[in-house]
Amino acid sequence: MKVQEWEVKRARFSLKDEQVYILQGIFPSGRSIEVFLDKEKISAEMENWEYNGALEMSGNTEISKGEKVTVFLTLPENWEKHHHLCVFARAGEERLLWYESSVKRLKEARQRPAIYLEEELADNKKGTLYLRGWAADTELLKIGLFDQKKKKLPCKLRRNARLDIQAVYFETEIEKNCGFTIEAEGVSGRVAYLVVVGAQGKNVYPVNLAPAMILKQKMEKYVKRGMDYWKLHGMQALTARVAKDGLYYLSIDHGSAGVYKLTADGRETALLTPGKCCVQGFSAANDNLLYVKGTPAHIADLYLLDMST
Repeated sequence: MKVQEWEVKRARFSLKDEQVYILQGIFPSGRSIEVFLDKEKISAEMENWEYNGALEMSGNTEISKGEKVTVFLTLPENWEKHHHLCVFARAGEERLLWYESSVKRLKEARQRPAIYLEEELADNKKGTLYLRGWAADTELLKIGLFDQKKKKLPCKLRRNARLDIQAVYFETEIEKNCGFTIEAEGVSGRVAYLVVVGAQGKNVYPVNLAPAMILKQKMEKYVKRGMDYWKLHGMQALTARVAKDGLYYLSIDHGSAGVYKLTADGRETALLTPGKCCVQGFSAANDNLLYVKGTPAHIADLYLLDMST
């Protein structure tokens, strides 16, 4: 059985118009889009999704069942009083559910500035914390770290350009240096707070300092993604996808961080990335592994691994 090839890859609010919700992904070919907020039908515009990420450009991806699209949903003024959003792909009387979300999740997603942490490394014994991620808005944002008593923590903040995030927010111009890393020492307690402030508001992200809690949060994200895919495509499709692609994960061993793969039968493959290095982030698709790797002697850089050879 082939895994369903249509699904939403990105979902977010527009930074240009807060009433517009943007979806990007693979939409079933030959179908029209139909959107409901509870029982109220709302307007939607669909256009081709032109942007290709590094992984998509590295492989010769063929989409036999769908087409890459960007969908703009214009929410009504009273959308927060509703409960559920459903997006269907329609052909005649047949409807296929393409995307769904509770209004509660939409409210959380609307919060500005947008924050995403790609890496969280906490060492309770040494009292150190390392964060890497991005915060996006139309201006340079103030970023700070606070302890659980709301006292500001001294830290080293480094900003860096993120052209990939600029491409994601295509509808408007965002601050170029939206990427960041934070290094802090003397951190104690069970939680710290990453606070990002801009003209449009303040976003507070709680950072768990216990490694077990960080792992638990990551697993919850993976479970949520799996549940969303299962709701849309069914258990058979989810099982087929895991059997086809396997599960990739980042693991730390004696100071080195590398990418491993777990197959559907529970067999763990050898380390995919070179040893004695620190992999800061990765993405896998189409038998390609794109990852950011650095060592104590060399600045981090981007690498592409062909896993088919």
